[in-house]
Amino acid sequence: MQSQGGFRQCHIPTLLLTVGGIQGLLEKRISFVNDLKAAVEAEQLLKLSQDQVDAVKRTLANELKRESRSSFWKSVAVNFLFFIGGAIVSYIVSKLPQS
Repeated sequence: MQSQGGFRQCHIPTLLLTVGGIQGLLEKRISFVNDLKAAVEAEQLLKLSQDQVDAVKRTLANELKRESRSSFWKSVAVNFLFFIGGAIVSYIVSKLPQS
């Protein structure tokens, strides 16, 4: 470092430390860390034992059954309400005076 007029002059020719440069480096490192996390999670899934895999399958199957049952009854209720609404509208329209 050279002193020039009481100020130190710092020259870094290989790396331009700009906001954009630092941001780009940080984004690359964040992307690298996210890739590592995804790789670790995938590796952990591969290491599951057969019992653990069966437990996960049973849990998902039970959740799907429960969701399909509730979805079925919700659709039955909605269809019933539309049926009743249609019957009421048909009755009202049939009672209108004929012109």
